[in-house]
Amino acid sequence: MEKIITAINRGLAECSGYFLMAVMLMVSADVTLRNLGHPVFGIMETATFLVVASVYFGLGNCERSGQHVRIAVLLDRLPSPLRRGLKAIGCLATLIVMAVATYACALSALDSFETNEAVMANTTPLYVWPVKAVMVLGMATYCLQVVFSIIHAIRGK
Repeated sequence: MEKIITAINRGLAECSGYFLMAVMLMVSADVTLRNLGHPVFGIMETATFLVVASVYFGLGNCERSGQHVRIAVLLDRLPSPLRRGLKAIGCLATLIVMAVATYACALSALDSFETNEAVMANTTPLYVWPVKAVMVLGMATYCLQVVFSIIHAIRGK
């Protein structure tokens, strides 16, 4: 199971990079075309959606590789059993908060889908539910990765 979640998180992290590259290209094209008098409507809204997707898709892989912010100066000086215990407690708190956030976001995504919630990009509606669904996917895979972090902390890996 852990290998599957790891592969999914790596794939999502790779998508994050592609999304950021797309944002860079879109914004560059928008600036260039605006200067030529041909603005493209909806670019900034779409770029914003892609940045959000990029952040949420990177959460699980960041947890897997231990790249989230932590107080290493303090933790690294503690004895191994205490350090592992504190890591497990911190991960458990993270899991609880993120599980609640994932659930709330899932409800919001479902509501957005049912009501066709959209933001207007000039005259074109951009639906919000796909972005919220991406957030739910990113947070859910992050939660699963945190479960594995708890297991590793308890086992001493």
